[in-house]
Amino acid sequence: MNSSQNVFDDDPSAAWSNGGSARATEPPREKPIGPVPDGSEPTQSAAARVDPSRGRLRGGASGLGGVGLPGGVDASERAAGAEGVDRGLLLLPEEVYQDSGARSRVVRSLRRLLQTETERREAAVDRRLAELSGFVLPRERVLVVCSPKGGGGKTALALGLAQMFASVRWPALVVDLDLTGGTASLHARGQDPDGALSLVDVVKAIDAGDVRGPAELAPYLAPLGGGAALLAGPPGREQRQLVDAEQVERLVRTLIRYWPVVILDTSPGIGDRDRVQEWILRRATDIVAVAVPLRVDAVQARAALAELCAMVPETAVTVALNRVPPRPDQPTRRVMAVPLAPDRNARRVEIPYDSRLARQLDQAALWVDELARPTRLAFKELAAAVATGWS
Repeated sequence: MNSSQNVFDDDPSAAWSNGGSARATEPPREKPIGPVPDGSEPTQSAAARVDPSRGRLRGGASGLGGVGLPGGVDASERAAGAEGVDRGLLLLPEEVYQDSGARSRVVRSLRRLLQTETERREAAVDRRLAELSGFVLPRERVLVVCSPKGGGGKTALALGLAQMFASVRWPALVVDLDLTGGTASLHARGQDPDGALSLVDVVKAIDAGDVRGPAELAPYLAPLGGGAALLAGPPGREQRQLVDAEQVERLVRTLIRYWPVVILDTSPGIGDRDRVQEWILRRATDIVAVAVPLRVDAVQARAALAELCAMVPETAVTVALNRVPPRPDQPTRRVMAVPLAPDRNARRVEIPYDSRLARQLDQAALWVDELARPTRLAFKELAAAVATGWS
């Protein structure tokens, strides 16, 4: 259209009805290109459309006849003509898809095409966690988080798992049973190591008969993100040395009455080096073994995991490879694929290194929802892997 021409130029009276905003001008007298229609055939627009039902070009009518379909036919004929078209690749108008369910399927297929692999994985694990939230656990779960050596990140994974289980309506309680002086208690006391009650005080209350329900336990617990809770371990070395297997047994027996998921954050090392550690591993219904994919840890991780599988042959084991680098080299990949034991199948989940997670732990806090998407996805996949078979 000429820049000086208006939509009302062919009808001067329309210009006056528009408030005089349009000017009546004479259309340019230029010689048209191509044959001039004599009026016996309908005028075709300059744009041509592909007719998928016939496989040839067809001139478009003046009315909107749908994408790839001729004008002047009803919706049923258009739908019949579109049967050979891949509906996931070609968007057809609403008059072709009379059913709203069909339109919804097209929209979902397009969203899947536009999603990245990480987004598709997160959507899948979110659906799995949503399914789990509708189940009631048939019995209590005692989940033990252990590692062949200290500093592997088992406390962070225990706290993150508690948040994940609480988000699917399974109240979870983390118990700090790292009797070597771990970092879990910092999430309960902050920077004051003597500012909160510990599991030693709970055991005393249980022995005195003062614990008759979850209300009596509330003063001993520290809230975690997502609705989970934490029971701190003994603050001093002398108190940690007084904890024995019988006390831990009475404690766990009481806690599983009120929490469907009890997570035990244990001391470094896997094996029967002391009675407390041995009782914890044998009492577990599920075990998460945390390992760091470093070459120097390969031999130790292989020996410790093999010993663990031999000690508890019937217990479900999930291996969490923590702080996986973005581009692990081939030797690191071999460490990540370390076998557990002959004829023993275990699930594996990789937790990538995340600087946000490190900063949160430095502040004695953990919020899984605020982590980077790959790390948040890994926590969700770990929770889903551990909960396999629970429902």
